[in-house]
Amino acid sequence: MTLGFSSGRAAVSGEKNSPAGRFVIATQDLDLGTQVLFEESYVQGPRQNSADLICIECCTLLDTDSMMKCELCDFPLCKSCAESGIRTYHNEECHIFVLNGIKFRSVDEGKKLFPCITVLRLGLKGIQDLETHHKY
Repeated sequence: MTLGFSSGRAAVSGEKNSPAGRFVIATQDLDLGTQVLFEESYVQGPRQNSADLICIECCTLLDTDSMMKCELCDFPLCKSCAESGIRTYHNEECHIFVLNGIKFRSVDEGKKLFPCITVLRLGLKGIQDLETHHKY
């Protein structure tokens, strides 16, 4: 997960395990609407309630005419992801699908599998780096 600040306009203060936890404070006066924090998602994948056909790698909407397939598990890919051969997000679950004989056979069947992709990616990445303010 990447976390960053814009041009030194803010800083993290506090401690992870303190009662207040960590927080962000401005280091200078800011104009309304100034972005001070950016964060990339920890995992990405299809929406849980998606009924659309999407590229398993970049989540671009597809139609059956423009759909290409992963050469190992047959899950749908857009032309760009299929031709690049780069699998930033799909690589690990693809190996699991292959080892377990799971192949994308039809659009309807695939739509039933899409909701588990993001959860699977989270499990593969691990939850040790996630933070919460709730006590377990």
